[in-house]
Amino acid sequence: MHQPPYSSPVSGEYLLPWVLLHGMRDYYDMAVLASRFDRVRPTFNLVAGLMTQIEAYASERAVDVFLKVGMEEPEKLSPQEKRFLLENFMALHPETMIRPYPRFVELTELARYADVEDVTARFRDQDWRDLQVWYFLAWTGRELRKDERVASLLARGRGFTQEDKWQLRAASLDLLRRIVPLYRQLFSEGRIEVSTSPQYHAILPLLATSRSAAERLPDLHLPPVEFVHPHDAMLQVQRGLALAGQMMEQPIAGVWPSEGALSSELLPMLSGAGARWVVTDEKLLPAPVRGRASRREDLLYRPWKKGPLAVFFRDAALSDLIGFTYCRWEPEVAVAHFLSELEKAVGSCSQPEPVVTIALDGENAWEYYVHGGMRFVETLYAALQDHPRFRVVTPSSVLAEAGELEELSGIQTGSWIDGTLRTWIGDPVKNRAWEHLAAARRAAQPQLERTKLGPHEREELVDLVLRAEASDWFWWFGRGHSSVHDAEFDRLFRDHIRAIYLKLGMNPPDELDWPLDPGSRVRSLVEQPAHLVSPAVTGRADSYYKWMSSGRVVMTRAFSHRPDPLVVEVRFGFDRERVYFRVEASEPLRDGMTRKRIGVVLRFVRPERRDLRVYLDPRGRVAVARVEGGEGFRGAEAAVESVLEVAVPFQELSDAGEVGSGTVVEMYLVVTKRGREYERFPAMDNIVFAIRGEELDVENWHV
Repeated sequence: MHQPPYSSPVSGEYLLPWVLLHGMRDYYDMAVLASRFDRVRPTFNLVAGLMTQIEAYASERAVDVFLKVGMEEPEKLSPQEKRFLLENFMALHPETMIRPYPRFVELTELARYADVEDVTARFRDQDWRDLQVWYFLAWTGRELRKDERVASLLARGRGFTQEDKWQLRAASLDLLRRIVPLYRQLFSEGRIEVSTSPQYHAILPLLATSRSAAERLPDLHLPPVEFVHPHDAMLQVQRGLALAGQMMEQPIAGVWPSEGALSSELLPMLSGAGARWVVTDEKLLPAPVRGRASRREDLLYRPWKKGPLAVFFRDAALSDLIGFTYCRWEPEVAVAHFLSELEKAVGSCSQPEPVVTIALDGENAWEYYVHGGMRFVETLYAALQDHPRFRVVTPSSVLAEAGELEELSGIQTGSWIDGTLRTWIGDPVKNRAWEHLAAARRAAQPQLERTKLGPHEREELVDLVLRAEASDWFWWFGRGHSSVHDAEFDRLFRDHIRAIYLKLGMNPPDELDWPLDPGSRVRSLVEQPAHLVSPAVTGRADSYYKWMSSGRVVMTRAFSHRPDPLVVEVRFGFDRERVYFRVEASEPLRDGMTRKRIGVVLRFVRPERRDLRVYLDPRGRVAVARVEGGEGFRGAEAAVESVLEVAVPFQELSDAGEVGSGTVVEMYLVVTKRGREYERFPAMDNIVFAIRGEELDVENWHV
């Protein structure tokens, strides 16, 4: 069970809700089921990066944008937030999470045959409220549905109130608070075993050296710069074991390397980090071992060792039946088939006490099952509880009973996915991500080597690096996997890389302002200026004609990944001496700058890289300064009331040469809140225009 770090290190917000949603259903329910069968002793692999996020929700420190919009009163929803609800709150597996609920079906049908603008006009406040509730209700698991606060909502089915939403939120967070304590209790009682993974679920062979991917695929096109940081791989494992042990209040013996990805060189590192056993895929059984037996089961159905480390190889066929096939079967039929396949497999094995390792994703499979998969799991546990031939035991208990294990010379480099590492490297987009990671890691190294770096600063920098190495970013990049949230994963990765540079006091590369895949970039719909303009800088929308001939960029969904974007429009223009900008927001900007400590940065890319920061000083006066060095912009003028208006003299845009007619200006806005980056406008492109002279008026002259 794992999730990547969904909180942006730039904004501090959780951009995706999967920790919360799986916490409402899978994590707690799986542990409860295990507690009910005293002769079934499963092993749960809990990644430390997941458990820390569960704790953040449980303590209400997690600021989740899905939860925030889901709790908003319909009459207060902005058009952008309504669009966010329509695009995200119906993106569920329809067969198991929408169709069982008549009111949810009604809402999806209402939204199906019209464009977004039409739907937002047709939806009543009650429709929005019911959609907000049903999205979270559809994710509730068996245990949460026993809570009267949730059961009453399911029974009613429609007509939900604002109080109902708060009731559902409270019940869900109460359940999340019980997840880690329940696993800790069951582990301490010996009812289950808990293993873990690298702290942020990194692909260990690729951290040790990105060239490891070529061992199985010599023709794989790898990034031009090799990523070689075996110390990071060791740190990911050490921290994963330490944090999981701390949360479970006892040492962790076992490791599931992220995605089963291993190499021979990593086995001594795992044992050196404190692991006693490890599980990986049968595809990593080395070729010399495979050639020693005619039946795969004779090699597969037993633990091996490499030095002090025991190695278990999972049965891919049996595991994948549960992970990918049985979701479409009746539970009783599926369990009968599974036991039959298990009987046949064990029957062909000559081992006196065969050990069959079943390992699969502990969370994502279940949304494709009816009843969240719990009926299947319960039926399987019941069948195995009193089975005359099979026992469900933990790896540590197997090793306690086993004699001397046979030594492995090594293993093949690869993962549980087709035995290779190409899911995370080798695609042009994935490789571009590795290049960014390698460059940021190289920039961080001198700071990490400084003995004067304080422990808090060092820890923050190390944590950012380890978070940026998470496997999930590379999983979603390029070919192979895709989801409706590709843009969010892309942004989260780039936010982590940018945060490393900012922590180092360096300007992040401009390339990090755009998605990794050039084909996914959305070009801004920029209306260019029609005439020269010289608007008075007042901060007020005091005249329609004031900005009438200016250029304009309006917020669209493509420009914002936020459900509640602050900036909705930017106007720009120029006269013979200055460039002008007007920023319009979804709320009066002076109020936001006063109450929420909002700031605005005009980030110029051309003609030269420089940042102009606009903020309120302690006396409430508008101040303008360059971010680099803090010196003022000579002659720059700004005012903020309902809108923000800024004028910048040409000479302040460049130190290198004259700025005037023909100069290309490229820029974008960054909004900060309490000193942290809050949003970018436009989100996926820059505003580009050329300064023109009197010829612009001549070209666009009309009567």
